[in-house]
Amino acid sequence: MQNLPAGLNSEIEARLSELVVAEDPLAGRKIGNRYEIRALLGRGGMGEVYLAYDHELQRPVALKIIRSLSCEDERRFRREAHQQSKLDHPYIAPVYDVGADGGLLYLAMRYVAGAAIDRTPLSLRERVEAIRDAALAVHEAHRLGIVHRDIKPANILMEGRRVQVIDFGLARPMHGDARITASGVVCGTPAYMSPEQARGQAVDPRSDIYSLGATLYELVTQRLPFEALSSVELLRKIELDDPRPPRAYNPNVGRELDTIILKCLAKEPSRRYAGALDLAEDLDRWLSGRAVLAHPPSVAYQLRKFVSRRRWVLLGAAAFLVVAFCASLWLGGVRQRLGRARQALEDGVRLEGEGRHEEARLAYQVLLALYPKDARAREGLDRTDGRIRLNRGIAKEASGDIDGALEEYEAVLRAFPDHAEALGRRGGLRLAKADLDGAIADLERSLRHAPPNWDLRLEVEARLERAERLRR
Repeated sequence: MQNLPAGLNSEIEARLSELVVAEDPLAGRKIGNRYEIRALLGRGGMGEVYLAYDHELQRPVALKIIRSLSCEDERRFRREAHQQSKLDHPYIAPVYDVGADGGLLYLAMRYVAGAAIDRTPLSLRERVEAIRDAALAVHEAHRLGIVHRDIKPANILMEGRRVQVIDFGLARPMHGDARITASGVVCGTPAYMSPEQARGQAVDPRSDIYSLGATLYELVTQRLPFEALSSVELLRKIELDDPRPPRAYNPNVGRELDTIILKCLAKEPSRRYAGALDLAEDLDRWLSGRAVLAHPPSVAYQLRKFVSRRRWVLLGAAAFLVVAFCASLWLGGVRQRLGRARQALEDGVRLEGEGRHEEARLAYQVLLALYPKDARAREGLDRTDGRIRLNRGIAKEASGDIDGALEEYEAVLRAFPDHAEALGRRGGLRLAKADLDGAIADLERSLRHAPPNWDLRLEVEARLERAERLRR
């Protein structure tokens, strides 16, 4: 067997015989009279990826299979094989073979015995090193005329401390039409898309630079550069808004690394790094303690950008200010402003009490627009945001999406670590997953921080009693 770290082949080979996927019709089947299916690794937009054993070369492989044989599926599948087969780089998982078997198309590639970068415990420095190496891999693809178009944490795997960039299923030649699929759907993962890719425009290597920057932003802050409740709103933010500096969430990032990331996330491709190699070299400068080449945008540029993006808004705002100023002279502007703020606060509290959290959030936003430093408005926004996410988690839990519900509850707890209901609900899910220690810890904390007459107290106490009984 080849291409795996020392000692890993024998471990994988020993475990392959133990893996059984009885519910999958392909379990145990030999594809291409060569690759024996052993375990399902994951599903994607084009099909499934399996852990298989190559009996000819006696090594484990990752086998991507698609069952749908529409012209578009087959074209994309064969394009991935063609694109990826041209890439020979230590940080890119190589393609071994491509073929068809009984109505199935398959692609055999190196099996990476590791996890996605965002699911691998790494220090800040190790995360930066990994993105530097990923940038070197992307540079090799760019050198051969290939734009990846779907750089994200799930497509950057860590095998020990070695980076492996995977999934060139959306890759396109630089000289081809890199805008949309034949069905007219914009390709890629919205949270990591460059503005030009989000608009469905042609992309070049600088689009991958943006996606690398978005990935590094998430790795060092545990947040995406932009978040929204809908894809439409997310794409609008990518197009118009500026991300908060990463060091606002993580002071350990520092000014220079902050500048590198924000340069990658520039709206205009011309203001990003010219190539992935330039990004890799600047990250290497940061890692070695040398001065980086990236510089924050000038005040003049920021002002021009602000005005150009909001020209009509500013004109409208100017007209509004004139009218508002005249009205304030007649009505008494200060009293009017205070009255509007008081009404917004009362509306927010009332709507929040009625469970109308989306409307309450709008009321607090009005108050915050009138008085940006008002602590009550910020607290109200935080509460309603937390409640909205909690409600989404409850809905996902009711629909059977347990992992999605856990993500929502954990998002609430990042903002409110002692949120009694989020703790109680996460504890219930952990109990369902047989994570008894985690469930008991959550449920006990939930009861400690719950209000005296909490209507969920009896339910949480019953879950805690059950968890303790099971642990005994």
